[in-house]
Amino acid sequence: MAAICPILPPILEGPSPRELGAKIRRARRRQGVTQDVLASAVGVTTRTLQNWEAGKTEARYPTIRKIADFLGVPAAEIAGELPPTQVETLLEQVEAVRADVNRLLLLVERVLDEGRAQGGPGRV
Repeated sequence: MAAICPILPPILEGPSPRELGAKIRRARRRQGVTQDVLASAVGVTTRTLQNWEAGKTEARYPTIRKIADFLGVPAAEIAGELPPTQVETLLEQVEAVRADVNRLLLLVERVLDEGRAQGGPGRV
């Protein structure tokens, strides 16, 4: 699976497209569901599902969740789970991004206030 976000380290990547496709295929077959039925249930063409299962293309996580929900399996069974240390790393990075966003919002607010003080409309 591709990185969750381009700024996050590659340790947060999931299985390769081929591994992901094999997991989708195994879960689908275990439940006795055809490709046509699963594709229709998650709102894609049968060809798209075939490409995922063959590892030619890759499903995005929201679609993987739909697949897992339809098949009655945990999404982690298909997409894999992050070890606790990787979850901690991700949470630390999310917190750092949140702090950066808050600083940026304060800066924007200051610029808007300065614009208003100078008689401008206060818009960016």
